Amino acid sequence: MLLLALSLVSSTAIGYLLASVFLPVYKPAWTDLLLKVSLGAGLGAGITSCVYFVVRISIGPSRVVAFAAEFLSLGAVAGAFWLARNVRHVAVAHAMPRGLLWWLLIGFAAALAMAADLFADSTASNPYGAWDAWAIWNSRARFFAQPNATWSRAFSPLLNQIAGAGAAHGDYPMLLSSYIARCWTWMDAIGEVAAPIATAALFWAATIGVLVSALAILRGWSTAMISGMILLGTACLLVSPWQYADTPIGLYYVSTFALILLADADSKGTLVLAGLAAGFAGWTKNEGLLFALIVTAAVVVSAFIAKNWRRIGLFAAGAAAPMAIATYFKFFMAPPTGTFAQVSPGNAMHRLMEWPRYVEIIKAFWVEGLAQGAGVANPVVCLAVMGAFLKFAPERLRNLVMISSLGALLAMYAGYFCTYVVTPLDLTWHLNTSLDRLYAQLWPSLLLLVPAMFRSAEEVATTTVTDQRDKVTRKAVAKKAKRMVQRSS
Repeated sequence: MLLLALSLVSSTAIGYLLASVFLPVYKPAWTDLLLKVSLGAGLGAGITSCVYFVVRISIGPSRVVAFAAEFLSLGAVAGAFWLARNVRHVAVAHAMPRGLLWWLLIGFAAALAMAADLFADSTASNPYGAWDAWAIWNSRARFFAQPNATWSRAFSPLLNQIAGAGAAHGDYPMLLSSYIARCWTWMDAIGEVAAPIATAALFWAATIGVLVSALAILRGWSTAMISGMILLGTACLLVSPWQYADTPIGLYYVSTFALILLADADSKGTLVLAGLAAGFAGWTKNEGLLFALIVTAAVVVSAFIAKNWRRIGLFAAGAAAPMAIATYFKFFMAPPTGTFAQVSPGNAMHRLMEWPRYVEIIKAFWVEGLAQGAGVANPVVCLAVMGAFLKFAPERLRNLVMISSLGALLAMYAGYFCTYVVTPLDLTWHLNTSLDRLYAQLWPSLLLLVPAMFRSAEEVATTTVTDQRDKVTRKAVAKKAKRMVQRSS
């Protein structure tokens, strides 16, 4: 267990130091720490997964070389952090809460405690995770961690004979499986159930941390706490203990959007981290490749309109390494066992013309949305109530980066919808077995981007006080003018 803890600390330290190189120092200190630790957990997992994968396929199953490569990575980012320590500027976040706003912290803490208890209960009842965990991600990690030549079976078509035709998905990207295999290599205990459990907990906590800290910096304490409570009360968050790759890819989605917004507010160098997070999404699941393509297009369009070509270069620089690894894997190593590998254009066009499929998909999206919470506790209702009280800030609705980011997220929803339309699988089965996980991927990002367009409670309170003062002033001036008219008459 100690070695597992050290492996998690090592990867998070790499990500934390890298985030500290490119991000400014935020004040108050808790926003800075929470953001960089949460981002560090995801970025560090992606970096160490890539390092472990490259070492394994190029040198072989050497535990010593794997350790040496990771320590070199840690040393490199530590050196970059040391060199950048005197050039990082300070960005002041919104002020700490006052008065009754402290109750939001109590509410968030209570929601977090209940969510953590549910996570622990679900893990205790099923420590090996749900179907995809042991059929895909953990089984491939077992092969990839082997200290002999059998590591290459992690992406062999023969895996399908174990889990059923096509069920092992040897073509899926390797971030999660490679990271778990790395943890087992640290522990020298292949198959130890604590590693995938700890990995699932790491991504779960990091997703919450990124959402709360980014909104606290961008829109203030109250918006962050309310959005955090909405996320913790959403049913799709219960997917996290299943040990699937949907929570990790959801973390990389929300991290990408958070870093793009932070780059627009403070430091353009932050786009390097945004590109890195988007690249790691592509290294996590097949749909992450679509995300990387869409968000890159959004960055290019916004940069073209703003005539700021440097944004494209910074984003591309961050995405280059993980996307290169993912592309190499997909074209030169992965077997052609994907669900859509055998779909012909003719069959796809035929399904596109079947209008009952659209009705069934729309109905499934609606039903799954209702299932995320009961009645007024539904997260969409909570978000609507939040918007009704805070209202949209006009200048944020016109912000180019905000519009392009929201457009990229909506394009992902459209992409998922079209995937269901052309799926060669039984549509009802496909919707029933995957739609809840797609909500888990996209909901944190939606919960970041929509509140980011709202006014904060602090802004609303300030506006209200100002309006009241102006109203009192106008009344006083009117009374004075009336008395002067009476005297003159």
